[in-house]
Amino acid sequence: MTQLSPTLAPAGRTMTWRTPAVIILCGCLISLLGFGPRSSFGFFLAPMSAANGWGRDVFALAFAFQNLLWGIG
Repeated sequence: MTQLSPTLAPAGRTMTWRTPAVIILCGCLISLLGFGPRSSFGFFLAPMSAANGWGRDVFALAFAFQNLLWGIG
């Protein structure tokens, strides 16, 4: 029997951080950070409207202006 020298041995698979699970996890975290605050504004509608005497139309107009300015920016 002959022994293979280390240079002729098949290359082992090295583990890197670029595995599919890590990439999917990072994508989920980015989505959570990006969409979480934007989707939670509905919780603040009733308390802010009651405190300031605003209707849904004023609150919606404020968010429309915010989104337009954010897009321009």
